Amino acid sequence: MTVPQKKTSKSRSKRRHAQWQLKKMTYWKNKLQLNWSEEGKTMKLSHTVCPVSGYYKGKQVMTIKSKKNKNVVDAD
Repeated sequence: MTVPQKKTSKSRSKRRHAQWQLKKMTYWKNKLQLNWSEEGKTMKLSHTVCPVSGYYKGKQVMTIKSKKNKNVVDAD
């Protein structure tokens, strides 16, 4: 089994940890994809129902009762 010859400095280990954090953040940033909703004319998360209009894949799947309170009632 190999053993490190010298102690790893604080700056070297912190630099390595910072790079790991950056990679993790870019991974999650690329996972969240926003798409333009034609019905609601807003941005929405990919593969989700539009919160403004209630449309998903061109079909109305939810009805929005009130835009002020944003009470949502399921259509089916």
